[in-house]
Amino acid sequence: MTQLASFGPLCPLTHGGQQYLCYTCPKDGALKIYVTNAIDLWSAEVTKEALEEQKYQTGVVTTEDYCSKFREAFDHGTTSLLLQDSRASLSIKEDTWTTTFDLFKQPISDTKAQIQSLLFNLVERANSLEKRLQAAEGAAAAAASGSPEKPLSKTQRQLMPGLDSRKGGRGGLPTATVRRLPGESLINPGFKRKKAATGVDFEEA
Repeated sequence: MTQLASFGPLCPLTHGGQQYLCYTCPKDGALKIYVTNAIDLWSAEVTKEALEEQKYQTGVVTTEDYCSKFREAFDHGTTSLLLQDSRASLSIKEDTWTTTFDLFKQPISDTKAQIQSLLFNLVERANSLEKRLQAAEGAAAAAASGSPEKPLSKTQRQLMPGLDSRKGGRGGLPTATVRRLPGESLINPGFKRKKAATGVDFEEA
């Protein structure tokens, strides 16, 4: 089975009312370009020397970045495909970069093997994306369930003037502000000493 990293970006395109798929496959320093409608297959090979020249013209360093140019061109709709019997012409334009590849139709045996490899590669990609999505959803759910309690808003603090919004209570909850009246006992805040207007002291719990 073809490994996941062996295929470059998958770029869909339409020609003559039919759908096609263009993709690249780096191999041994060279680059293979494929176009298929899942029945027939056309391919072209960019040699190592030609690939280095193409990368220089497009201002990229790696083959992966060069393959990404294909995706950008397809996303911008600046790609055209022309089919002529056993030959196909693929033109790609991206910014100031324009190039045309001549692709040739492959035998039935090679077509079946290549499409089979592409099919299983797509399955691997789908499974990988599904696992990453499940992991991201699990991490988001765990973060949501373990998130700390939100602090009180300014409006909530105004509605409860007896609460101090600063942390310091049990579990980080707001603590009530206790005010001691003149003459109130520090040991027993509920015990108050008042003085009557007549000057006679009396105690009140």
